[in-house]
Amino acid sequence: AGGEYAAAASTGLSNHLFRLLLQSRKMLVLAAAYGIGNSLSYYALARVGAGTFVVIANLKTLTTAGFSRLLLARSYSWTRWRALVVLVCGVVLFVLPTLEAEEDSNMRVSTRPDSSLADHAFGRGSGVILGCLAVLVV
Repeated sequence: AGGEYAAAASTGLSNHLFRLLLQSRKMLVLAAAYGIGNSLSYYALARVGAGTFVVIANLKTLTTAGFSRLLLARSYSWTRWRALVVLVCGVVLFVLPTLEAEEDSNMRVSTRPDSSLADHAFGRGSGVILGCLAVLVV
């Protein structure tokens, strides 16, 4: 009697898990997109410094507002535009010492053994360009 109960419970559990998988297919797309975004963020941080990453990420807010104005014909008050510009300027001023330190470290010749394939394929400095593009995509 105990074996029959265990088999029935196992079948019920597998049916329940199968139903959960079918119902969560939509979430799989979102989870994959989130995972790809996290991977791109990691890639970007490996290629550009944290300061550059933060500045570019905050510029996305301003450009999103600009494109929503141009493409969607949304109107924003001057107060909102000023707030967006002050946000970006504040982040740039806060991160400026970090950006200067990154520039100094980029001026030195690097003989890292972990240079990326992009550096070999597209030339020196392409890792930074690809890192900035990854920030913009995320």
